[in-house]
Amino acid sequence: MFLNKGKGQFAYVPMVQSGLLWDGDVRDLATVQVAERTELLVGATGKAVRTFRLANAGGIDV
Repeated sequence: MFLNKGKGQFAYVPMVQSGLLWDGDVRDLATVQVAERTELLVGATGKAVRTFRLANAGGIDV
């Protein structure tokens, strides 16, 4: 995962730290609000859509 730091700058966040582990050809990502939390929907070719509950990105040290 790459975290947008602004002004065209991105920082790599390892899978262990981000909690996102995905193999295959990711075709689309979307965020949705569910109750009071944000979920990330991941769509990949030939696979079911997966969801990840997002935490505050402030917890990621880059």
